Amino acid sequence: MNEVANSIIAYGAISAAVIAGFFSFLNLISNKENAVSDSRQKWRNEFRAEISRLTAAIHELVRIEEHSKTLSEKVYIEVAKETYKDARESLTNIQLRLNPEHVKRKPESMEAKLWNAISKSRTDFAKGDLAATVVDCDKIREEAAPLLKMSGSG
Repeated sequence: MNEVANSIIAYGAISAAVIAGFFSFLNLISNKENAVSDSRQKWRNEFRAEISRLTAAIHELVRIEEHSKTLSEKVYIEVAKETYKDARESLTNIQLRLNPEHVKRKPESMEAKLWNAISKSRTDFAKGDLAATVVDCDKIREEAAPLLKMSGSG
């Protein structure tokens, strides 16, 4: 009888250890999924902020450019310098988040479409087509939306 009792106790201890291990494993998987989800959400939030910052800077540069004829070159440079810095910084941050292979080799990819919209806004601004530059901001936001909806990996 003592052997049976010892076997039941051993079986119970092993069962408890297996169950505890199973729940620990489930907890580990859940924590990993939460960490990945948090990371993706952070990526989306930061990317959204950069797109917003870039388009705001573009709009501000258009506004400054519309009044540039009434400003001396020195005043224009002083007024526009911080906005140009913001635009360049956002542009760099966005570019670093995009997959360069997709931008270069996959013209139909989300990354390439967004980069093309950004490039068009830069070209239109450089040509002095301010109305088109403002419209380009809508296109930038439109092309960024699918990237914000995906998993969050650039």
